[in-house]
Amino acid sequence: MPTLSDLFNLDPNVERLSLLPRMRGSLPSDYGVSPEMMGSVMLQDPSVKNRFMPDLVAPKILYDFIRAIKAPGRAARGEVLDEEEALNTALNMFGGGLATSGSVPIGALGMSARTAPAGTLPLRQVARESFVPGVEAGKEMIVHHNISPEKLAKVEKVGGMPVPSIAISNVENPMMGFGNISLIGSKEMATPSAKNPVFGFDAYTARTPNINYNIDNKSAKNLKNMFTDVADDLPDSDVNRKVYSLIDNWGDRGYSEIMKVKFLKEEGMLPNKKDFDEKWKYAQAIEQKMSNLKSEYADWLTAFDKKLPEAGVNVQERLFKGFTNAGNRRYAPATLENFVKEMKGGAGSENFNYGLGNLRAVASPKFRNLEDVKSARGKIVPAEEFKKVKEEINEAYDALTHRIYKLSDKEGYGYSPTDILYDIGQARNVNLLDKFKSGADDQLKADIGVFIKKLQKLPSEYFEIKPQRAVSVSEFQGAIIPADTPKRSIDYLRSQGLNDIHFYSNDQERKELFKKFGKSMFMGSPAFPIANQDPLMQFLGTGEAENDPLMQFLGYK
Repeated sequence: MPTLSDLFNLDPNVERLSLLPRMRGSLPSDYGVSPEMMGSVMLQDPSVKNRFMPDLVAPKILYDFIRAIKAPGRAARGEVLDEEEALNTALNMFGGGLATSGSVPIGALGMSARTAPAGTLPLRQVARESFVPGVEAGKEMIVHHNISPEKLAKVEKVGGMPVPSIAISNVENPMMGFGNISLIGSKEMATPSAKNPVFGFDAYTARTPNINYNIDNKSAKNLKNMFTDVADDLPDSDVNRKVYSLIDNWGDRGYSEIMKVKFLKEEGMLPNKKDFDEKWKYAQAIEQKMSNLKSEYADWLTAFDKKLPEAGVNVQERLFKGFTNAGNRRYAPATLENFVKEMKGGAGSENFNYGLGNLRAVASPKFRNLEDVKSARGKIVPAEEFKKVKEEINEAYDALTHRIYKLSDKEGYGYSPTDILYDIGQARNVNLLDKFKSGADDQLKADIGVFIKKLQKLPSEYFEIKPQRAVSVSEFQGAIIPADTPKRSIDYLRSQGLNDIHFYSNDQERKELFKKFGKSMFMGSPAFPIANQDPLMQFLGTGEAENDPLMQFLGYK
């Protein structure tokens, strides 16, 4: 590794690099050196007039630094700038600076404006190389899990993520929903197995069950005592009603007015109630204050929760497990292990039938191995393109359910068309229609069968990984987070070993930061198969299908 003496051609025996001005003659290199020579960085700049210390000398880089700062002001005053000063002005306005210092060797600060070949100045952006051999840069695939700071706090509390939904996205168009924090996973997470199923779509898997909060009478009394200091600061001064409302809605305590008032008062930012002639104006002022303190409030809530035990407040968190034979409600502790038990399951296990999405989830097979995932990579499309596909298929789905609705119910069955299609998709047998309805002809069954095959061929915004276990945050390799992320979230990520953390201010910056994780990327995204290369798409879109009533029903001409 070169030393500073090597970079600036100094004699290490008699000279040392200094960024401080000094008197001429204090070092041997001051004599007989022209400003253009690279043998010494020390010189007296004739453009700097100093009538008090005419023999003062300083490093050329220091003079260049001062000139670079002054250049924008000179340009604003209408002064003519040379090529080097003009470039420095641009760099200072758009980022950079000192890049044009002629006295700085290329190996020290980068190529200078005087020595750079044409077309290689710092203002030009150089396209990065792909992190996957043979794949266009930006077309690679990447594994990530999106989560909000609030949900990350719950993960910290229980000790992990129970059966999380992890996305496989195109790095150029990563999935942005479900949370503003993106945890970047390794490509090994995308390997399918019995305990790590991977689906080529949103699989409508089980969601995290709601937590039931139980606060006994003694704890409720102690909780009320924690708010005696703000009793007179509430808009309506009814502290009892506010505390009981807080207890009944403990899971949403962050939205409670009494919590916000206490936070603002402790932080010395609570508006003076006497300054408002109407209660609603005071309440509005509180909300306006809170709008700019989201990160600080989140950290305060964490600290508040930690104070509860010492204040004698016991909040029991539990999961509802149904009813006993006697009709009593059953609960289980809200532990990580119990969350995992509740959330295990495959596609369509969300326990609510949304219709088309659930049908696709149960009718489409999951990936068998990593090669399956790679070969299907062309199905991942941008959100805008996927939205158009959904609109088209939703119209066809509505038409299909309407045809089923017009059939007569079999005795003892009153299933909706949505539920019937779900059961057919799950069994993958169109003849199941005869179990629920009378008068179904072969044409309708054929339509249902082709419709389900079309669903299986549809593209998706992302693939879904659903590990059947708890996943630790430490299993991820890095994170992309908002610039205003609460400190508690950042501290937790770092405590889990995630030191590769990048901050963003808008969605475009967030997208670009995915490209920072080149080592986590795998494969690429070729073009989606065109009709004449795919037998099913060819049948649906051209030739014989043109006059087929089934194809017209599905929206293909």
